[in-house]
Amino acid sequence: MKKTSLYTITLSLLLATVFAANSSVYINENQKGEVLLFPFYTVVNGLNTLISINNTQGDKAIKVTIRESKESARLLSFNLFLKSNDTWTGALTEQAGKVFLLTSDKSCTSLGHTLPLTQELLTFELDPDELLTIQERLERMEIGSIEVFEMGSVVENDNFLHEGIRDNACEFLLEQYAIGGQWGDDLNNGTVFAPVSGGLHGSATVIDVENGFSFDTPVLHFDNFYPEGTVFHTRPEDGLPDLSSGDTTSLIIDAGRVYETRWPTGYEAISALLMKSTVENEFDVSSEIAAVTEWIYSFPTLRFYINNDVHVGSFVFAENDSTAFRFPYPYGIYPNSIGVGGDGGQSDSMHDREGFSMNPYIGCGIICPPATRLYLSSSLIIQSFVNTTDEEWWKGHSLLGGSYSKGNIFVSNFNAFELDDSRYFTGKMQLRLAEGNYSAPTLRGVDVHTNQPVEYQGLPVTGFAFYRYVNANAQPGLLANYATTKPHYGDHSIKETND
Repeated sequence: MKKTSLYTITLSLLLATVFAANSSVYINENQKGEVLLFPFYTVVNGLNTLISINNTQGDKAIKVTIRESKESARLLSFNLFLKSNDTWTGALTEQAGKVFLLTSDKSCTSLGHTLPLTQELLTFELDPDELLTIQERLERMEIGSIEVFEMGSVVENDNFLHEGIRDNACEFLLEQYAIGGQWGDDLNNGTVFAPVSGGLHGSATVIDVENGFSFDTPVLHFDNFYPEGTVFHTRPEDGLPDLSSGDTTSLIIDAGRVYETRWPTGYEAISALLMKSTVENEFDVSSEIAAVTEWIYSFPTLRFYINNDVHVGSFVFAENDSTAFRFPYPYGIYPNSIGVGGDGGQSDSMHDREGFSMNPYIGCGIICPPATRLYLSSSLIIQSFVNTTDEEWWKGHSLLGGSYSKGNIFVSNFNAFELDDSRYFTGKMQLRLAEGNYSAPTLRGVDVHTNQPVEYQGLPVTGFAFYRYVNANAQPGLLANYATTKPHYGDHSIKETND
């Protein structure tokens, strides 16, 4: 007991020293930070996504950017001004074939000051040449992600920004961006802006009003995102800051060891924090409770790798399509629908609750089905687990992602795991991202203390599993719906070259 206590104290002091001495970006498990990442929103099938941004310390200027599901193209960027301990709330919803951001919050935004505010999501980056059909644009806007960046804290003295935020003088603040305004020539005016100070907290809830259920989705909180002393105030319509705008040093604690790695770019530092060599979670499609399971995978930094001409990093892209990357599928009960044959990297990746493998081809030798590696080109992927004995809900669509269609890459019939044996209705799945050539090890980072290369393996991914249940016996005549989520978990694979 004495040794354990001493070890705990020593480790705590070590970590406190590391955090105090460096400004490396890290994921704050206390759920406060300078940058928030909402990996998933959806408005399909009558769902609404409610978001909340809470500022716990000091007045701030904040950038909010909403991105679509496939290429992470911007759908909307706006500036938000929050007082200390102020909370802004909004909702994403679909009406008449269009996706809107709705809010009645009194906090000032660059979207306008007349409440309630209804702002349609835009296609200026999604389809600038209008080459997509209306349905294709809508499918990509119905699902997406949200990024929130602190741009600067406000100097608490007699200045126009401090007084404007305190008085909710929204029209006055917007006028300062115009020619002749106080931000006309100097957006980072040092008399009103102090460096970012953190303390932002975010939460998101998906609500199904018609069926009477809701569930929270995980939000990532990046702290020390910027180099020390940063003010990064931009015009409301500007797409910066983004996930490449921050510090180039990442900090991860794995298995009691601290890895502080310097990268060539800011987005690679964020990728390092998201890097997983495995992704694991549970599934449940039990008939007696009409269970539905869908897994969400989000790749927030994929767009930076696609737009990089060198294509350096963890993703393995198709030779004939520089936007399509390899994504692993488990080798399980129905290899034709799952889409993967005898690939050693994913064999024996699905297990029932007793720990028995759901792979009928283990030890099949030369009669194993041939390997088929699928390529996907979407920053959001939805996988459904399908109970084919229950035809009531299985009608060829995803609860969170809409209809399966040929053009809808992020939710396709290749992503449906068809299960028709009650022995396999509940269990666990593990995807091995660092095996089977699904990713390429990266040595672009170096240890900040030894200056030696550090090898990271896997893919930069985050996400969660969604579960919905129906209780037909809650009480006579009452059908009760329940829903919940579990964040994905998995392993890091980090190795210093001198290990």
